[in-house]
Amino acid sequence: MIELVDAIIGYPRKPVLEGVSLTIDEGDYAVIHGENGCGKSTLLKTILGIIKPLEGTVACSANPSEIGYLTQLNPLRFDFPATCAEIISTGLKCKGSPFSKSREVQEAVWLSLERMGIEDLENADYRQLSGGQRQRVLIARALAAARTLLVLDEPTNEIDVQTTQALFTLLDQLNQGGMTILMVSHDAQAQAHASKLVHLGGDGVRVEEGRPR
Repeated sequence: MIELVDAIIGYPRKPVLEGVSLTIDEGDYAVIHGENGCGKSTLLKTILGIIKPLEGTVACSANPSEIGYLTQLNPLRFDFPATCAEIISTGLKCKGSPFSKSREVQEAVWLSLERMGIEDLENADYRQLSGGQRQRVLIARALAAARTLLVLDEPTNEIDVQTTQALFTLLDQLNQGGMTILMVSHDAQAQAHASKLVHLGGDGVRVEEGRPR
C-alpha cells in the first residue's frame, strides 16, 4: 500500500531524512517512533503527498477519499464556529461538500462519535470544548473518513488514560477488520499494539516486526 525507495524527504535546502526505504503493506498496523524533531510528522506528510520528496520514490496506493488523517497540530482555529458533528463531517471528502446533511454523512458522523464515546458532544459548540475533548473530536473526524487507511499523528496527546486505552482497543478492532493503520506516537503502549515498528533515529530508518499479525 505504501512504498518508499531511497527517498530523501524534507524541504528545499533542508533535508530531514535521507535514504528512506520503507514498505507498509495492506493490513499492517505500523507505529513510527523516535526522538522529537527527527522527522516523524514530515515522513507522514510525504507519504500522504502533502510534501513532495526531494529525491527517490514515494508511492501510496490508497484512494485519497478513503484516508482518514489526524494531524499533530490542530488544523482548526479554536474559535471556529461549528458543532462537533459539523467538524467531523468536514473529513468526509468523498461524501459531498463540508457540513453536508445527507443520510450517509450523518450515519458516518454518528458512528465515529459513538466509537470515540462522545455521542453527547454531537451538537456541542467546538469552541467551548476542552483540549482533550477537541482531540477526541478530531480523532472521530479521521475515523469517519477512513475506509482503507487511517493515519494518526500523536493521537493520544491531551487525552486521559482511560480514553487512550479505549482508543487502542478500537484501533485493534479496526485493524483486525482490515483497516491499515499508520501512526506516529511517543506512547510506549502504542508499540505493543503494532505489527510493524518504524524507528527514526541517527542511524536512519530501522524497521522491526511488532506483535504477530
